[in-house]
Amino acid sequence: MPFTLRVQFTGLCLHVAHEDAGRPEVAVLMPDGRKNPGEMLLHEDTTTAVPHVGYLRVNLANVKLADGATIHPGPRPGPNGTDDGPPFELVYRFSRQTMDLGLSPQRDPNPGSIGLPDVQRLAPNVLRLRGDLFTSNVTSRLLFRTVLHGGSFTSGDQGSDTWSIDGRLISPDAPPITGQFSGDVTWSRQVDDTEEHAAEELTIKICDFDGKNEVLLPLCAIGPENARVIELKLANLCSDNPLEWAGYDVPPIPTEDSDFKWLYQLLEPKDGTWSQLLNGLVLPVPRRLSQPDDGLGSGPRGCFGITTTAAFPPLADWTATSVVDTAATVSVGSNNGGGGEQP
Repeated sequence: MPFTLRVQFTGLCLHVAHEDAGRPEVAVLMPDGRKNPGEMLLHEDTTTAVPHVGYLRVNLANVKLADGATIHPGPRPGPNGTDDGPPFELVYRFSRQTMDLGLSPQRDPNPGSIGLPDVQRLAPNVLRLRGDLFTSNVTSRLLFRTVLHGGSFTSGDQGSDTWSIDGRLISPDAPPITGQFSGDVTWSRQVDDTEEHAAEELTIKICDFDGKNEVLLPLCAIGPENARVIELKLANLCSDNPLEWAGYDVPPIPTEDSDFKWLYQLLEPKDGTWSQLLNGLVLPVPRRLSQPDDGLGSGPRGCFGITTTAAFPPLADWTATSVVDTAATVSVGSNNGGGGEQP
C-alpha cells in the first residue's frame, strides 16, 4: 500500500533546485554552525556568529523495531489542551554527513514553491556555490546534505510580518528583496510499493561525505488506512533551544535575522574575495519592515533558509567525486529559471 513521506525543513537550509528541467531534484544543504570549546565563531564579514545545531528528528513510532514491537504514535498532551508532539522521539545530530532517502527519480505535476529568499535575486551573477559541496572532499563549513527527487513543496507559517533583504551585493542602490518569508518548508512525496521498498517501509542511509561510516535507519509508515505516513524533521537551529521544546519563553521576532549570514558559508564570490566584495560592509540579512502592535509579531523568529538554482552531480557521485568543475557544473545565477520553485 502506498504511503506519504513528509519531511519538514526548519532553520538554516540552502535549497538548490537542479537547473536541468529534466531532473526534478532539489539538493538541501546545511551550513556547519557548531562551536568547538574556546572557538570564536565569525561570519564571512567578521561579525560574531551564534552556534547552531543540525539534526534529524523522528517519531519513534515511525522506526521499525525488532520483533515487530510498536510504540504509541501520540500525540503527547501539552499545556492548555495542546499537542506537544509524539511521546517518544529519535534525534540524530548531523556531523558532516550525506543522507540518502533511497527514492528513485520521480516528477510531481504540481511541485509547489519553496517560498524562501532567492540567491539569484539577492546577488545575480555575483555569488556561486562553493565548488566542493557535492564532492567527497569537503573543506567548506558544510554540515549536511541530501537530495529530494520529485515530490511537492509547501511553505510553513509566513506570518504577517514583511521582511526585506537589501541589494548591497549588487550595488548600493539595487532594489531589495521583499516578502513574507517562511521559517520552514515541507516536502511530501507518495511512495509506492516497488522492488526497492517493502510495503510501507523505507530505509534511510546516512554516511560521511566520503561514504564511510554508513548508518541505516529502517522506517515504517503509521496512521489510518489510506493515510499512512512517515514524517521526518530536519532542522538547523540556534543551540539555546534547538529542539524547540515547549515551556521555554518564546522570544520576540527580531528586527533582523543575523543567523542568515551562516548561509553565506556555502557561497563564494564569482570574482575576488568576500573582503573585496563587501569592501567594509556587512553581509545583507532579512530585516523586518512591519511593526506589530503587540511587539511580538507572528510567523518565523529568525533562521530563514534560502534557495537557488544550479547544476549538481547525481547523489551517487557525491561520495566518489573529489573535485567538481565549478565553472561547468556548480553555478548560481544561470538563465534557466529561478530557485523559488522546483523545476
